[in-house]
Amino acid sequence: MAKASSDQRVRDLGPDGQQEIRKLLGQLFILTGLRKENFPDELQTALLIQFISEDLGNYSLEDFRIAFRLAVKGDLDAE
Repeated sequence: MAKASSDQRVRDLGPDGQQEIRKLLGQLFILTGLRKENFPDELQTALLIQFISEDLGNYSLEDFRIAFRLAVKGDLDAE
């Protein structure tokens, strides 16, 4: 499995893209304090992956990590 470069856009991830996004979501759920028993189920996760792939494909996985870190620290004006 090829490792995504930090600046590779989601739309360019290729065949392993969904697995890379799934891994990212797991990290973000933990970062935000979501307990494992409250993680989205498979259908919800699939919908999140589809949304990220189709609507946020211009961003890289690292962009998502940075945005969530900033939001968790309160450095973004986001809810």
